Amino acid sequence: MIAIMSKAAAYVLDVQDAQHSLEPDQALFREGDAVSRIYVVLDGEVTLARYGASGAELVLQRAGAGALLAEASCFSHHYHCTASAPQASRLASVRRERLLAGPDAPGFLAALAEDLSREVQRTRTRCEILALKTVSERLDAWLALYDGVLPARGGWSSLATELAVTPEALYRDLAKRRKRSRQAAGRGARP
Repeated sequence: MIAIMSKAAAYVLDVQDAQHSLEPDQALFREGDAVSRIYVVLDGEVTLARYGASGAELVLQRAGAGALLAEASCFSHHYHCTASAPQASRLASVRRERLLAGPDAPGFLAALAEDLSREVQRTRTRCEILALKTVSERLDAWLALYDGVLPARGGWSSLATELAVTPEALYRDLAKRRKRSRQAAGRGARP
C-alpha cells in the first residue's frame, strides 16, 4: 500500500506530545477503552477490528505509515474497536482535547472532515468488494483499491480476514497467480 499522509495526520505530527512502540500482536487500545489521544502510524501497521459473539474478527481498517488511526473515535467517549499491531509498529499521538478545543482546532477539524469524506468513499468500495462472489474477484478489486500492492507475507492472514475469506482460500488464489505469472514470464522469454 502506498502511504499518503492525510492533512489531519499532518496536524497530529506537528503537535505530537508522545510516541508509542508496539510489538507484534500488542494492542494499543481495546473496544470500550476511553478515548484520550489521537494517533498517527509512523512505521509498521495497525489493524482496527471488532469481534463478534463467536469471537470472529472483522477487520475495519488496516492503517499503515502516515495514516490517522481511529479517526471516527475523535468525537466518541469510548473506542468502538480494538487496535493492534500485526507487526512491530511506531505511532505518534496527541491529547484529543489539544486538537478538538485548542488553537489548532479549526484547521484540524476542516482537515478531518476532508479525510473522513475520503474514508467514506473507501469504505463504500470495501463494501462493494465484500459483495463480490469469488476470492479472485475480491482480491482483484482489493488490489485495484491499494494500487496493486499486497501486504508482506506475514500480513496475508489479515488480508484474508479483511476480504472475508479463509486464509487457505487466499493462499490458493495467490499461488495460482504466481504460477500464471511464472508461466507468462517463461513464454515471454522465448524467441
